[in-house]
Amino acid sequence: MNQTNTAILTAAFIALTVSSVRPAAAQTPIPIAAINRSDTIDFELEILPILRRSCLACHSSSDANGSLVLETPATILKGGDNGPAVVAKNGAGSLLLKVAAHQMEPLMPPLDNDVGAKTLTTQELGLIKAWIDQGATGTVQGVISPKNWRPLPRGVNPIYATAVSRDGQFAAAGRANQIFIYHVPTGQFVTKLTDPALLAASADSRPGVAHQDLVQSLTFNQAGDMLASGGFRTIKLWRRPSDVRQLELTTPDAVTAVTASPDGTLVATASADNVIRLWDRKTGQASLTLTGHSAAVRAIVFLPDGLRLASASADKTIRFWNLADGTSAGRVDTSSEISDLTLLAGGSRMASAHLDNFARYWIVPPGPAETLAEVSEKSTVVTVSPDRQFLATANAAGLIRVVDVDCGQLLDVSWKAHAGAVAALSFSAEGGRLASAGADGVVRVWQIESGEPVMLGPVIETATVAEAVVAAAPAADPSELALKSGLRGTLGQVTAVALRADGKEMTAGMADGAVTVWNLESAAPRALAAIPGEKPVAKVAMVEPADAATADAATPVAPPLSSNGTPATVAAVSPDGKLLAVSGTTDGRPVILVRDLATGELKFSLSGHFDAITSLVFAADNRRLLSGSVDKTARVWDLADSKFPEVFSFGGHAAGVTGVAFNSDGSQAATCAADNSVHLWNTLTGEILKSFEGHTAAVVGIAMTPNNAQVITASADKSIRVWTAADGKVARTITALMPITRLAVSRDATRIAVSHPDNSVAFYNPADGALLRTLTGHAAAVTALAFSPDGTRLVSADPARAIVWESVSGRLLEILPVEQGISTAVYGPTLSEVVLARADTGINLHTLRFKAALGDIAQAVTRAVYHADGSVYTSSLDGSVRRFTPVNGQQTFAAAHGAAVNDLALSSNGQLLASAGADMTVKLWTAANGAAQPNPVLAGFTGAVQHVEFSPDSLRLVASGAVASEVHVFDVATRTLEQTFTEHSGAVTGLACAGSSFPIVISAAADLSVRQWPLLLRRRIVGHTMPLTSIATLPGSLPQAVTGSLDGTVRQWNLRTGALVRNMNHGSPVTDVAVRSDGLRFASAAENNTAQLWNAANGASVAILKGDIRALNKLARDEQELALVTAKVAATDVALKAAQALAPVQAATAKTAADALTAANTAVTAADAALTTATATKAAAEQTAVQTAAAAQTATLNKLAADSLSSQAKAAAARAVDKATQTKAAAAADATNTTLAAAATAAEAASVAEAVKAKTAADAATVADTAAKNAATAATTAATAAVATGKPFTDALTALRAAKTIQNTASQTSALAAAQAKKALDAIPIEQAELKAAQDRMVVLTALVAVSKTAVADAEQPIRSVAFSPDSRLLATGGDDKAVHTWSAETGQAMASFKAHAGTVGAVAFAGNSELLSGSTDKGTFVWNAEPGWTLERTIGSIDDATVLADRVMALDFNTDGSLLVAGGGVPSRFGEVKIFNTADGELVRTLPEPHTDGVFGVAFSPDGSKIATCGADKYVKVFATATGAMIRPFEGHTEYVLDVSWRGDSRSLASCGADNTIRVWDVETGEMSLTILGFEKQVTDIRFIGDSINTVSSSGDKTVRMHRTDNGQNFRNLAGSTDFMYCVDATPDGVYVIAGGFDSVLRIWNGTNGTVLHELSPESPPGKTVAADGKSLIEFSEK
Repeated sequence: MNQTNTAILTAAFIALTVSSVRPAAAQTPIPIAAINRSDTIDFELEILPILRRSCLACHSSSDANGSLVLETPATILKGGDNGPAVVAKNGAGSLLLKVAAHQMEPLMPPLDNDVGAKTLTTQELGLIKAWIDQGATGTVQGVISPKNWRPLPRGVNPIYATAVSRDGQFAAAGRANQIFIYHVPTGQFVTKLTDPALLAASADSRPGVAHQDLVQSLTFNQAGDMLASGGFRTIKLWRRPSDVRQLELTTPDAVTAVTASPDGTLVATASADNVIRLWDRKTGQASLTLTGHSAAVRAIVFLPDGLRLASASADKTIRFWNLADGTSAGRVDTSSEISDLTLLAGGSRMASAHLDNFARYWIVPPGPAETLAEVSEKSTVVTVSPDRQFLATANAAGLIRVVDVDCGQLLDVSWKAHAGAVAALSFSAEGGRLASAGADGVVRVWQIESGEPVMLGPVIETATVAEAVVAAAPAADPSELALKSGLRGTLGQVTAVALRADGKEMTAGMADGAVTVWNLESAAPRALAAIPGEKPVAKVAMVEPADAATADAATPVAPPLSSNGTPATVAAVSPDGKLLAVSGTTDGRPVILVRDLATGELKFSLSGHFDAITSLVFAADNRRLLSGSVDKTARVWDLADSKFPEVFSFGGHAAGVTGVAFNSDGSQAATCAADNSVHLWNTLTGEILKSFEGHTAAVVGIAMTPNNAQVITASADKSIRVWTAADGKVARTITALMPITRLAVSRDATRIAVSHPDNSVAFYNPADGALLRTLTGHAAAVTALAFSPDGTRLVSADPARAIVWESVSGRLLEILPVEQGISTAVYGPTLSEVVLARADTGINLHTLRFKAALGDIAQAVTRAVYHADGSVYTSSLDGSVRRFTPVNGQQTFAAAHGAAVNDLALSSNGQLLASAGADMTVKLWTAANGAAQPNPVLAGFTGAVQHVEFSPDSLRLVASGAVASEVHVFDVATRTLEQTFTEHSGAVTGLACAGSSFPIVISAAADLSVRQWPLLLRRRIVGHTMPLTSIATLPGSLPQAVTGSLDGTVRQWNLRTGALVRNMNHGSPVTDVAVRSDGLRFASAAENNTAQLWNAANGASVAILKGDIRALNKLARDEQELALVTAKVAATDVALKAAQALAPVQAATAKTAADALTAANTAVTAADAALTTATATKAAAEQTAVQTAAAAQTATLNKLAADSLSSQAKAAAARAVDKATQTKAAAAADATNTTLAAAATAAEAASVAEAVKAKTAADAATVADTAAKNAATAATTAATAAVATGKPFTDALTALRAAKTIQNTASQTSALAAAQAKKALDAIPIEQAELKAAQDRMVVLTALVAVSKTAVADAEQPIRSVAFSPDSRLLATGGDDKAVHTWSAETGQAMASFKAHAGTVGAVAFAGNSELLSGSTDKGTFVWNAEPGWTLERTIGSIDDATVLADRVMALDFNTDGSLLVAGGGVPSRFGEVKIFNTADGELVRTLPEPHTDGVFGVAFSPDGSKIATCGADKYVKVFATATGAMIRPFEGHTEYVLDVSWRGDSRSLASCGADNTIRVWDVETGEMSLTILGFEKQVTDIRFIGDSINTVSSSGDKTVRMHRTDNGQNFRNLAGSTDFMYCVDATPDGVYVIAGGFDSVLRIWNGTNGTVLHELSPESPPGKTVAADGKSLIEFSEK
């Protein structure tokens, strides 16, 4: 090739290259980091991971786009269609780097790639460039090992693998490294599988870690008792054992009843020898034997506390046993044989079934006269809540305890309620409150369940700045705090107390006969000033009143409370009740602080006085304020003038001002002082109008009458003087018995109150000077007196407390103790509000709790009781029973018992009153009007009746007398004595009837004990027509029971009323009943071989339970295998006949092909001979042509040489002539020159000689030309001859080739025909053998099916016992079939069977949610593990060992008998791996040699186990022989990864699915693809044939789960509900259950027969981080 041609071809190549790889125009190049490495960059560890993540999906050995493979340095250097990918040591010029850095197109990876490959980063590009620059060297060992275990990101973990057991009982789902097991029929979560080794190595103690890496594959064996799971280099085999007996107990006689203690530590059995035995649950050792029954024990029940056992017997007794020592804990004698016994919730009630056709409802006896330990020590007072749930007791030490009557539990530790003895207790019907009244005169209210006080007194002021800090500190002892609070309305003892039903009102009766009604809804004290020292408070300057027009109404901000500086010693409230003025200090100077009474906001700070402020008063206009001070001045302030508020300063006194007053219009002011002086001032001019003289000691107070006519003063000179304002004269002098310290005058001037040094307060009538009354109650000097605005009440205060009095009657209404001390007090704007200034500078506005005073009772009140309508009943030692209306304080009626009434009771229905009299009787009254009831007297006491109570149902009345042990129970309707308790050794001091569900009597006595007495029989249940066999109670507060009877019915009863709730007909004598713990399901067992599950809500039958699931599953498996074998027999028979028919046809075809081959061979021989002749002729002619051509070439060369010589001679002759001519001419010109003449002569001669030579050369040239022409002619002739021989040669060669083609075709045809003939002939014995084996197996299976059918029939026997698990998930049955069965307690779906007994199983019970007891006539009691769970039996492989399993195990399958397990996997982009393991020992049985060139995604044993189908990333499906591992046939057709493969039941068809979005169906015998199913939008990720049918179910990345026919591709059903990419699917052989999982982590279960969604099962909690053995999870790969 010349240079021109080379250049042209090179340019063409460059043009092609540039057209396919050109600079990128639209994409910004990615910067390449500059990385300088002195060490060698490791390709396998550093470069390959980058390529694997972003490149190998499209450039691997299994999928080499553009023929480019980027797996090793060698393949990278080799390159692809566009040449080498890299140029060693020239990273910048390497194609790989340019396209990866987006410097040229096509960009790598493509931006729109569908495998999620990520663009390379700047650093990754820099690392690749540095590797290339180092020479692009390295090796790949091919083993991938974990480098670092890393946690999963938070969020949902997709389900990559799932499996369902063939019997449809269990489903497994892999989420991350966890395996979740579910019960398929119910959707109940069963467990998460745990590898103990991983758990032990984990930093997290929570179970649930199955693998250290993602769970990639799951499969159940045929029996459903083994699950295989695949992860990284490991396969784990999990086993669920059957018939797991944890304990076997043996008794001397048939077992009649079994039960377990609440804590599961004891098992109790009863047997036909009348003996009850207790066994240690762990060891099986008998721990206690209980004897006493005289007939068979039919039922045994542990009480909830586990300390007692109840037993019911045919001897008609119910006995209770103390399990600590076996002693009796009580006994109930009945009138009929007992068939069953059950306890109600809490264990305080029970119901029994009897052979006299009745059921009975009882109270569980606590034992003989139970002494209550959980009550106050030496209790003297007892009471119960209106709902009879709570019991409160109290004693002389002031201690209270509250007990839940139903369960006997102490709600709180005892608390100190009063400083002295507690006299009375009362519960509210609502709100959970308890009121206590003490001998200390205080009434307190408590929260029942906590024992914390409801703070009613002033100790709990609303938080000020300081108290906000205190509130953040640890709380004080509630009892200590409560003792500083409470309500007090008497100086004596409180003898009775009652709370209204809603707990918002309380009535207390006093020893002096007073009855006070308290409002418990009143607002808590509100702080008006902050306390300094606890937290800095802002200094408040004098401010103007807020401008309402400019205030920001949208964002009101309450200003912080300000401090008073020092305790306020005087206070005044404006007439309109809006402002409060108090004395205080600012920066050490006295000030008047005016606050908003509603909020405490400081409105004004008035400074001007130079010494302590002693008195304050507002004018009627609410804007002016008058103040007096020790500085001897009184000042008038105008609050409307915020800039200059001080109007006048009156300085006419020689000593400190002690009192000030305004007249009605504020035009005059009166002042008094310690110098005995009294002045009247003009407030408009500031001048003195009058001076009043006469007092001989300091004047302590002053007031002016509303008509402005009089001035009233009080003095330490023991006088009160009324002055005429006009003339200053004394109108009246009232002389007190002692000096006066304080003065208060009502606004209407009709009452005067003064205080004296003896701490008393006296009321006077100013009109006549009469002393109205003197009040005592203060323990210290009175520091403040103030009337209410209407003058009907007075508040007086000493440093410790304030007392509110009724001014007309002088009755003490309420005492307000203040722990911090009181500096002054003033009445607020209403009757119920009092302002108290405290010694700690705080100021509070108190709302009084006092509401009303009731009646005028002469002697001590003994009891107060609220009616539901809000009225109050009282009893008294004056013999009266009264009713009051607290709203108005009116008495409705008064009835006379005829003797002192010691106690009073109101029936729960509010209709009856009972009074306990000193006349030794109890009398009944109509509560509505106080009329005596007919036959009202209940007698039988030997002394005064001290206490009386109605039973909670109002049907019984309990009363106790003064005589020891005299407690009687009466039937109210008949007035008859029903029961007497005589266990106390002293007189009863307190009595109560309690129990929210059943009546009990609680009595406290002088023997210092509190005892509880039950009223046992509550009701007899009537309705059944034949003996009852069983009874079970329902949960809930309403006592209900379900009974079973030989009359064939199951009935639900209201035990409280005896009413029939529901009647269900089982249709056969009922042997047992049970109620689920949540009360939503009942179960009954019957003689007709069935149990029934009932819907408690409507009595409908949910399911009929019968048979043995194990036998049914065995029959189903046998029938299914028989069906498969039967189908195989039919298919094999057809195949055999086809082989027999095909063999002769194939033999004839083989003979014809052989004959054709013989003819072809002959033709080839002839053609070969012809070609030989043609070849020789052609060779000879070609040789002649070559020789003549050579001669012609020589002649031509000779001719050329002659021509050249001739030309040279001719030229020389011409030159000689020219020379001769020139010489001759020169000689002629110089004739004398001889030399020239000689030269001319010589030149002439030379010319002649050269002419001769020229002619000779010309002649030679002519001869040579002739020779050349002749030689050329000869050569042309020879060449023509040679060309002529080419066609015969070509014809002969073409003929030979055609003959050989025919020969090759004939040879192949003959060989194929011969092979087909041999195959057809060989197939006959193979098919015969297969047919024989299938027929033999069919015979065996037919027999097995018959046996299984018999077992199924034999399992249907009468059922004797039923029981629900505590968690309401399981129902157990036992019967004459000698087995125990479990069922779904919700649907009745069969769960499991347990077999080991040799006799009828007459008793079943649960010892926990998964432990089951069974007792049998074989004298044995077994403890079964009802849910034995899945445990790790074996691990195959190790994450650290790539020799057993190279990488993740992507697929698993068991063979039919479960003895073998095939696993598929391999290293992605490197090789596929298929291995067979023995499940018994985990040993490797066989490795299939080079099954796939890329990772294996699916493996499946054929139903007959003889073959294994595989599929993988190399786009192939293959079938191998199980026995040898040899490949039988590949199946080619998929265009992308093949993701799964499944066998049809006949072992002759395969279905595969793949990333090419198709399902393909294959004929296994021929290898042909019989069907392609399209229509998927994304990868088809998983596929299963459904049993032996032609139907498949598949999952896809397009969020669908679909069912297809494989004969025509019809998509006959889509299973709805999937919301995201679906990865996996499985189905039971019958197609009843289909399960699938995907990216959203939800396992969905459908009914495959109709497409109904049965369950959608999410993880039980967001997984967050899935934990592996080292506290981490998953792996980052590196290669070694």
